[in-house]
Amino acid sequence: MSDDRGPFSARSIILRGFRRHIRAILGGATLRSIHQGAELGVPVLIGVVVDQAIATGNSTRLFIWLAVLGADFVVLSFTWRFGARLEFNAMQQEMHLLRCEIAEHVLDERGADTEHLPGELLSVATSDAERCGHSIWAFGWMSTGIAAIAITAVLLISMDLRIGVLAFVGLPAGLGAIQLLSPIVSRRARAEQDKIGKVAALASDLVRGLRPLRGIGAEKQAVRRYRELSQDATVARIGTASSFGYLFGASSLVGGLFLAAVAGLAGSDVANGNLSIGQLIAIVGVVQFLAEPIALIGEATAEFGRARASAHRIADVLNSPRLLTLGTREPTSHEGHLVVEDLHLDDLHGLSFETRPGEVLALVVADATVSDALMDVLSGEVSPTTGSVLLDGVPLQEMSIGAMHDRLLVSRHHVDLFEGTLRSNIVVGPGDLEAVLHATAAADVAELDPLGLDQQVTDRGFTFSGGQRQRVALARSLITDVPTLVLQEPTTAVDAITEQIIAEGIRDIRHRDSERATIILTSSPSLLHHADRVLFVVDGSTSTEGVHSELMRESPAYREAVLR
Repeated sequence: MSDDRGPFSARSIILRGFRRHIRAILGGATLRSIHQGAELGVPVLIGVVVDQAIATGNSTRLFIWLAVLGADFVVLSFTWRFGARLEFNAMQQEMHLLRCEIAEHVLDERGADTEHLPGELLSVATSDAERCGHSIWAFGWMSTGIAAIAITAVLLISMDLRIGVLAFVGLPAGLGAIQLLSPIVSRRARAEQDKIGKVAALASDLVRGLRPLRGIGAEKQAVRRYRELSQDATVARIGTASSFGYLFGASSLVGGLFLAAVAGLAGSDVANGNLSIGQLIAIVGVVQFLAEPIALIGEATAEFGRARASAHRIADVLNSPRLLTLGTREPTSHEGHLVVEDLHLDDLHGLSFETRPGEVLALVVADATVSDALMDVLSGEVSPTTGSVLLDGVPLQEMSIGAMHDRLLVSRHHVDLFEGTLRSNIVVGPGDLEAVLHATAAADVAELDPLGLDQQVTDRGFTFSGGQRQRVALARSLITDVPTLVLQEPTTAVDAITEQIIAEGIRDIRHRDSERATIILTSSPSLLHHADRVLFVVDGSTSTEGVHSELMRESPAYREAVLR
């Protein structure tokens, strides 16, 4: 999405950075401007020394002006040191704030509905945040460069009117022409950063999915895809570098043309006796000095272009809507009582059910799309077209996220493990860890490595088999100890013996002297056998209700769904 559709834009992000650090930025720019003035004073003071001391042979004046020159160098040194420190600190602080803001938005408990892959988000939170922070550095260089040019123009006018007028007219025109190249740099930099982000995301996915790729013999296709994206990123990087070259070349051209014009005018004035040798030295030195601020303005312009491109990408992430749009209501009870009434959404057509304290409720859903739609609604990510979901008497969409998470946990079939230790992937609640490990057969996963629960888990847990990942994820769900737990197909990747252990373990952990409710969407005979009640869902609505053994005898459709 475009950043113009949300509260953030590239312009607002950059301007906000300046507002947040305005005192440091202005202080740094002031000190750096004084530094530029002190640098300009060097050739002027050398010219004065030549005219006032060397040409006259006056040793007293020589000593005085050399002392003044030394003091100028002291000012030059200290203003640079402290001005650069202020700017650098402001730049680093802004990078830090941007990184934290992006991370906070993406990791918010309501989620972020963004199309960016994880690798791209990482690129935005690191390289784009850094480049956007560089806009503060670029402002410092540009403001001090402009200050140096203004001081130079005043000095030149005081020494030679024609040269001063040339500086006032010619330099702004040349610098204005340089700024016309800035949008080109911004467009090319944004294209480059988008493509580099995609390459990073693909590389991350390829590394994590190396084993599955090898298993299906898709390594060559994956390498070819990566090579194509990398080549596109290379071309984009070269295009950005070319635009930088144009800017630097234009800056050098402006400075060179101005120096040539000034040298010609000053030389003619010396020949005509209108300028002294000391004044000529001062003018030429001042004009030569201008090459640096002119080049810095060109470089700062390019840096602003890159910062603007990165700010666009940051705004795109920060403007991404929330996955969950829950309310603020807090139920008065904490039972986790769930009531689904006449639910309609996509393939859901009037589904209704209600949890009972201490009950294991199993739903056999004939259509996987119906199962996914129900999980979308129960997780709060999607609102039903009609019907309602009540949790402790409060509509789910009106409940605060904290209140919902305290009462209801929805664990999808897709397993998400994160980088860290096995322990950190499981221990997210106050439950009995040892009991949970045995109930889910996750203890077997821990025992496979000498480090046990302290063994390292890769991102998404791709070093584990599908069954091992399911057991770890189930252990994490059971240890949360919420009043109502919803599990979607928790045992599809485990063998029959392990499935029986898990079926018994869920009942033992969740319903041993407890009023908790557990909802399991499954077609597993082992899980269904241990359920207190089973709902058979056909065409998005409840078809039959009973216990597993009765339904197996009385419903051919149910028997077919379970045994297929």
